[in-house]
Amino acid sequence: MGITSRLTRALLIPAALFVAIFCMTLQAHSEEAIKTDLNASEIRDFTGAWALKMDMMGRIMEFKLTVVDLGGKAGATFDSARQAEPTAVEEMILLEEGALQLTYDMKFGAQTFSLIVTANLSDDGLEGQIVESSGLFKAPFTAVEAVDDVETSQQRRRNRRISATSATLRFEKDKIVISFSGLATDSKDYENFQSLSNDTVFEYVGGRASKILTDVDLHFGDTVVKQGNAYVTYPGVYSIWLKKTAKGYSLVFNEEADVWGTMFNPETQAYEVPLTESTVEEASDKMKVTLDKVDDNTGTLNVFWADKKYSVNFTKGEKRSESPS
Repeated sequence: MGITSRLTRALLIPAALFVAIFCMTLQAHSEEAIKTDLNASEIRDFTGAWALKMDMMGRIMEFKLTVVDLGGKAGATFDSARQAEPTAVEEMILLEEGALQLTYDMKFGAQTFSLIVTANLSDDGLEGQIVESSGLFKAPFTAVEAVDDVETSQQRRRNRRISATSATLRFEKDKIVISFSGLATDSKDYENFQSLSNDTVFEYVGGRASKILTDVDLHFGDTVVKQGNAYVTYPGVYSIWLKKTAKGYSLVFNEEADVWGTMFNPETQAYEVPLTESTVEEASDKMKVTLDKVDDNTGTLNVFWADKKYSVNFTKGEKRSESPS
C-alpha cells in the first residue's frame, strides 16, 4: 500500500538549495487533522503515528506522519522538529492497487512546495519514496511506528501482516472490500473449525475478524445488508463470521467490525445468510475469500478452505447519500 503527498511550488530551485531550505526552520502552522473524503475503516493498517526517515542526497531528514480516525473519516498531519506545528493533510485517496495518497501544502517562507510521498506496508512499518511534484527531486524513505513499547509495536506489525489479504469487487464507482486473515489449513484454528457443533460461530486466534466494507446495500435473497450502518453516507462496515448450522454453514454479519477473531459478540449480530458448501479439486493451504462479478448488478462471495468452498450470491442494492430528516 502507498501514501502520496503533493507540494506545489512557485519558483524552481536546484535540488541542493531545496535541501538547504528544507533544513531551515519552517513556517509555523497551527493545524490539527481535518476530515477527508476517505473512510478511515479502509486504511486501518495505516492509522497511527509514524516516524519517517528520508534520505535526501545523503542527508537524513525526519518527519512524523499521524493518521487518525475522525468520526469515521480519515485525517492526517505531517510534522517535523523544524516545524512549530503540524500541517494538516487536505486530501487522502486509497488507490486501486492499495496505495494511500495524501495531498497537502507545505510552505517555506514565501514558497509553497508540493511533495508526493508513496508508502507501502513493510515488515518493519512503511517504505517508499518522496517525490517533488515538478520532478525536482526523488528520495527514498522508511518509517516505523512511533510507539515506545517495542512489544506493542512488534505485535501491531504482526497484526498488519495477518490482515493484509483482501478481496475487492467494483460495480462502476461503487465497491465492496473484504479483508481477511489467511488462516492456515494445518493450524489449530482449522481443527476447531472442523469440530464446530451446530449453531456455533467460528472464532479463532490466528488473526483479526474478517471485515466487509460496502458502498451499497447488498441483497442476499430476502436479507438486505445495509450500507450506512455506522453513518448514513458512509460504507456499510461489518465483521463477518462463519457459523455451523443444522443445514450446513451460514455467514453472520456483526456490527462490531474492528475486532480480533476471538471477539464475536452475539448481541451485535446484524444479519445471517445461508452458504452453499461444495468440494473443490485443488485444496488450499490457507483460508481465502474472493468476490466474483456475475453481471453488472450481481456478485458471488466465496470462502475457500482446504478442499471446501462456501459461497453465496448477492445483488447490488441502493446507496444512501443523504442524512435522514
